[in-house]
Amino acid sequence: MTDNNDDVLVKKFFSENRIDVPDDGFSRRVMRRLPDRTRRISRLWTAVCVVIGLLIFFRNKGFSVLVSCFDGIFSDVLARHEQLNNPHLLLPVAMVLILLWGVGFAVRER
Repeated sequence: MTDNNDDVLVKKFFSENRIDVPDDGFSRRVMRRLPDRTRRISRLWTAVCVVIGLLIFFRNKGFSVLVSCFDGIFSDVLARHEQLNNPHLLLPVAMVLILLWGVGFAVRER
C-alpha cells in the first residue's frame, strides 16, 4: 500500500519541480556524431544477399541459361529484318536505362 503512495508522491514532486533545460542544438549534434549502425547493417545485408544470389545463379548454371535466352532473342531479331525498325524493341532498353538512372539517383541521395 505504501508503494502506491510513494509513486504518487514522486510523480507529484517531479510534476511540480520540472526544469526545462535549453537544448541549443546539442541533441542534433550528438545524433550526427553517433555511428550509423543501421547503414552498416544495411550494407552488410545487401552484400550477403548479393553473394547468396550469385552463388545460386552460378550453382544453377544461370549464365548458360542467359546466353541461350539472349541467343534465341538475337537470332530471331536478326532473322527478321523488318523487326529491327519496331519501336517495341526499344522498350526493354529504355526500361534498363530508367532502372540504372533510378539506382544511381538513389545511391546519390544517401
